[in-house]
Amino acid sequence: MMIDSNDLWESISIDLMYRLWFLGVPKIKSWIKTDNYALNRFLGQNLHYFADEAMVKELVQKFEDEYATGNKYEATSYLGPLQYIDFLKKVDKYELHLPPRRVPQRTFDQSQEWCEKYIYPAFVKAGWLVEVK
Repeated sequence: MMIDSNDLWESISIDLMYRLWFLGVPKIKSWIKTDNYALNRFLGQNLHYFADEAMVKELVQKFEDEYATGNKYEATSYLGPLQYIDFLKKVDKYELHLPPRRVPQRTFDQSQEWCEKYIYPAFVKAGWLVEVK
């Protein structure tokens, strides 16, 4: 049986990103506007696992700042990872198989609160929602 080395390296890399997340948060968040497909995919699929309220507010604020300059397409890159907070609503402590100290734990109610306060109004402004849910 052969293992595709690219898939293996990607899996190992993602595991390391999970384990070192809090050390690399500033760098990882700076990748949001990258043209690198693999990094975009990683952020889109995984950033929400590590999001807390402060990060949500920060990303929405970056969206607002970029949107105010008239750069609407670039601004929406900050909202992409946040859509998963709406879709998935909570992070189960067993979902990532990581110790709780490494992953912020959020409840359904917290996710809903963040969506109503920060995420949905930004989605409406971006044209992703017609009105706030």
